Amino acid sequence: MHSPQLFYRLSARAHQLPLRDCVARDVVNLLNCALRGASLDVSSDTPVASSVLNFGNPCLLVMGGSRVDPLQLAAHIRHTLALFEPRLQAARTTVVARQDTDSAGSTSLYFDVHGLLKPHAASIALRLKLDYLNGLFSWVPEGL
Repeated sequence: MHSPQLFYRLSARAHQLPLRDCVARDVVNLLNCALRGASLDVSSDTPVASSVLNFGNPCLLVMGGSRVDPLQLAAHIRHTLALFEPRLQAARTTVVARQDTDSAGSTSLYFDVHGLLKPHAASIALRLKLDYLNGLFSWVPEGL
């Protein structure tokens, strides 16, 4: 998966998509970006902590760990959206880890994102799928 190119995002093709689809595409791209500043031991109260240096989601696993905590990951997703997705009202955005998976041996986790879009307060609901073996998010369009 590649990150969105500025030309595409500003072109007429981008404006032909429904707003929900544009937001979903951009949210997936945001979450698939790796947090760069985490390895720099940057304090969370400095301006660099919310700069483009840290654009993306925190690492899924801490070195030496072997378990992905869905509740903690949902909190990270919500924090990332609050910092870097200006179309969502941060105070009204929730991320819930779902209990269901594709199958018993699934390597996927699902998250439901509910929020309000600025400036008209239109509601939006997205279902995201994380394949935690390769660490990539995708959007499940028919999820909600």
